[in-house]
Amino acid sequence: MCGFGKANKPPMRRNDNVYALSTCVIYLKRLFLMRKCDYCEKASQKVNKRKKVRSAYNPVNRYRQQANLQMVRLPSGEKIKLCTNCRNLVVKGRLATAKH
Repeated sequence: MCGFGKANKPPMRRNDNVYALSTCVIYLKRLFLMRKCDYCEKASQKVNKRKKVRSAYNPVNRYRQQANLQMVRLPSGEKIKLCTNCRNLVVKGRLATAKH
């Protein structure tokens, strides 16, 4: 046994902890803050799931519905996230590609 523990990994240094924390923050930003359309700012919604029991509906649990976001490359070369409604308008030429 080499003395590093069960997984035979070297002990973490302070820089490794800082790196792990920064990657965690970046991941959380991408996960929660950036899930909205860059044009209309459509984001996720909390909705209730219902289950029909005999003649009534029982609320079962709440869950989050995410917006259908797509990465779109603009004619200027910039990549932005758009919901499918805004994306279709951009493709058809009915929506200005500049952010309001």
